[in-house]
Amino acid sequence: MGSAIVLVALMVISVVGLWAYANHDRPELIDRPGVVAVVEHGCARLRAELASHPVPTGAPPSVRAATIAAQDEAIRDFVAHVRTLDADTRADDLPVDTWLADWERLASARDDVADALSRGTPAALVVPRDHGRAVTSRMAAVGVSCVDLGRLVRLT
Repeated sequence: MGSAIVLVALMVISVVGLWAYANHDRPELIDRPGVVAVVEHGCARLRAELASHPVPTGAPPSVRAATIAAQDEAIRDFVAHVRTLDADTRADDLPVDTWLADWERLASARDDVADALSRGTPAALVVPRDHGRAVTSRMAAVGVSCVDLGRLVRLT
């Protein structure tokens, strides 16, 4: 009888443990269904906006600057859209706020390029880094493939 109780107790603990593991937040991924839905909707809008404003590589610097600025505005709109999720919901899916901050840092770095081009000064994008790692690397590692980050970095 004692071994049966121990066996039942182990089974209960195993089931509870398995349930907890299956429902825990993977801190490296954006994986909460409600968050993913809002992010995916925002990503679709961002992809459409970026596609409607391709950076013309052979165009005069002022045209390239204006196009980069339009893309950066689309990035900021995307970030604002995802931030419509309340803070507790975003905090429940750990990488969301850091990921959004990375988007803002990338847009800001791209703004620097657009500003330089609008002044007629050659410029190259310097991808922001965090602890020695490019933010675009971290942005790509959250399980959401929003846009081609390489194109944003190449300013195309």
